[in-house]
Amino acid sequence: MADIILNCPECGGNLEIDGAGAGLKVNCPTCHADLWVPLTNVVPLQNPDP
Repeated sequence: MADIILNCPECGGNLEIDGAGAGLKVNCPTCHADLWVPLTNVVPLQNPDP
């Protein structure tokens, strides 16, 4: 299972990357665009209604 999942901004392709790849530049397997892998795959939590 991949630790980091992102979409290519050029073609919309999905990339699944091991956590060791955080912060590295990779090529999209679909369109070969250069992509930087984010340092984390954290999705901000939405605040619940008070």
